Amino acid sequence: MRYVLAGMSLLVGLLLDLRTVADEPTATAPKSISLEVIIADVPEGTAESLQPAAILALEKAGKLSSVNRFRLTTAENQRATVQFSELTPRATGRTVAGGFRGDGAAGAGPRSSTNYTDISVGTMLSAVARVEDDGQLAIELKVTRSRLVPQKAEAADAAGEFTPTSIATLTVESSLKAKLGEPTLVGGRQTTGGKDAAQTWVVLTANISGAAAGGTSGKPAAGGAAANQIKIYKLKYAVADQLALVLKHALSDAPLSITSDAQTNSLLVRGPTERLVVVETLLQQLDVGRP
Repeated sequence: MRYVLAGMSLLVGLLLDLRTVADEPTATAPKSISLEVIIADVPEGTAESLQPAAILALEKAGKLSSVNRFRLTTAENQRATVQFSELTPRATGRTVAGGFRGDGAAGAGPRSSTNYTDISVGTMLSAVARVEDDGQLAIELKVTRSRLVPQKAEAADAAGEFTPTSIATLTVESSLKAKLGEPTLVGGRQTTGGKDAAQTWVVLTANISGAAAGGTSGKPAAGGAAANQIKIYKLKYAVADQLALVLKHALSDAPLSITSDAQTNSLLVRGPTERLVVVETLLQQLDVGRP
């Protein structure tokens, strides 16, 4: 009993230093998060705004004007960026020159040629994601897409005016929360002119690599079997039965199982890794010889 009281006195100061460490969550390796981004161009004539499930259904049925699907994998809390681009000639002007015959005399009339400039068009994705306590993913996503607008076949302008090829740019920047495996509408646009309506939508589906859709965040439940370890500590000086009482009382709020073995003068401790670190630190202070 005297040893128990002495041990309790020593623990008072030591536990004040270790309480913060014991309460802190165990550091874990960053999770690998996979993001799938779809940029869908809906055919003209679709008047109503579409939900993510309807957009994916149109894609599966092959009824979208165009669809671009991108996959991006990033470590938790780390920014990842991916860019797909290509150089494309863009009509920027027209050069008109007078016609000449081979002998230098004036020809039939002026000739024109179209001038082109190579520009870079494509898509860039940038994202940062983390796992929230409720199992959802908090995501900061930026999507930028540029492309040449196809020119409609029209009769030549009577005045011979030239219209450069247009460039369409779509930029979506959003901070959102997404459930694992559930498509989420990030942003987009719908324009209507007369009877025609054009829509472009950005849909995001996020998951943790290795986690099933609709599953949990992959964090082990507190006190779960996967989070626990079992260790045996053979004592040199202290009495196992007495020291077990000291530890049980001092760490009564911790999810620990402490059992003593009088024959081997050992302690068998079962619990989370971060709690076992505290136990080992206490044993270094308590299992010592008398001065």
